[in-house]
Amino acid sequence: AGEFKAVRIDLDGESNSMMLVDPRRFKYQIWYAPEVKRYAKIRRQVWDGFDKLIIDDEIELETAQ
Repeated sequence: AGEFKAVRIDLDGESNSMMLVDPRRFKYQIWYAPEVKRYAKIRRQVWDGFDKLIIDDEIELETAQ
């Protein structure tokens, strides 16, 4: 995808649920490149009601092969 400047946006939040195994807390880190009008990278983390990390994934724009 090349090199370009990106803006990082951090988003933290919580959801209310009566079930402790349901996702409760989340954090997103999003890198957006205005000059190409695309997201360059997104990281998502989600914790359950026991504060155990249950999702930690990342999507990143890559160069074509």
